[in-house]
Amino acid sequence: MELASAEPDYDAAAAAESGAAPKSKKRLTTASPPGDTPPDALVELVGRYDARAFEIGRSRARIRLSGAGPSDYDLLLDGEQAKLVPAEGRRVDALLEADAKTWATIAADVQAGMDAYRRGRLKIRRDLHLGVGFLAATAAQGD
Repeated sequence: MELASAEPDYDAAAAAESGAAPKSKKRLTTASPPGDTPPDALVELVGRYDARAFEIGRSRARIRLSGAGPSDYDLLLDGEQAKLVPAEGRRVDALLEADAKTWATIAADVQAGMDAYRRGRLKIRRDLHLGVGFLAATAAQGD
């Protein structure tokens, strides 16, 4: 897991790859204050991420992880790379929302993500495949 503050413009890259016109400039407005550090639960989850356990179905993806702390974070998936960065209001492919206690439970118990989803404590928006795939890739048990 790599923590980064600057990253490529995934929106422009995706539009260039597909040949499509850029998407609407309407963006989410969640941002993290400078110097904010990600909650331990998110660091733990991203550290466990195993790209071999999940085919994201595109060259890169952005997943917003919300509710684990005072600020939201985006997980940038690019091949086998996974970077956790402060949310900057960019378009996201999937949104996972839970309260801090639920995120801590998911980080401590590799099987807790889907249980939290079934109980309504974790909400997955936009791309269900991407959200559930992320949970599966963080729950993978060794080789």
